[in-house]
Amino acid sequence: MKSKKIPADKDIKSINEAKKEIESIINELEDTKTNLKESTDKYNKMVELNNYIQKRFKKTASDINSITLDKNGKIVYENKK
Repeated sequence: MKSKKIPADKDIKSINEAKKEIESIINELEDTKTNLKESTDKYNKMVELNNYIQKRFKKTASDINSITLDKNGKIVYENKK
């Protein structure tokens, strides 16, 4: 299954907002009767949001890993090539 592009509003979503949207989609899929097309669209949106969350976590982890302390105990950000 080919993944669709994540909508432009993903840039303004916090991880918590994306997580809440995923929870909402899961509830809709569990609690309502939707046709196959709607269910597939909602599932794909949920996968896109999950991928977005994973990407944000990886970037944050990378940013954290680039932080070190110099000999005076000051925070130094390593430059990545």
